[in-house]
Amino acid sequence: MAELLKAPARPAQAVDERVRRDVAEMLLRIERGGERAVREYSRVLDGWDPPSFVVGDGHSADCWRLEAECRPSRSSALTA
Repeated sequence: MAELLKAPARPAQAVDERVRRDVAEMLLRIERGGERAVREYSRVLDGWDPPSFVVGDGHSADCWRLEAECRPSRSSALTA
C-alpha cells in the first residue's frame, strides 16, 4: 500500500486546469504571433535565441540519434 509522505500543494484538478489554460493561451499567442511568439517563448522559457529556427539535414540526424539514445531513460523514468 502506498504511503503519502507529503500532501500536494493544491488539488490535481486545479493544477490540470491551470496547465490547460496556460497551454491554450500559449497556442493562441503562437497562432496569432507566429515565429515572433515562438521566439519570445524560446527566450523566456529556454533562454535560447538562435539566429534561425530552421533545422538543417545534419541537425535533423543529430536529433534522431539523441532521441534514440534518450528513449531507454525516458521509459524507465515513466515507469518508476
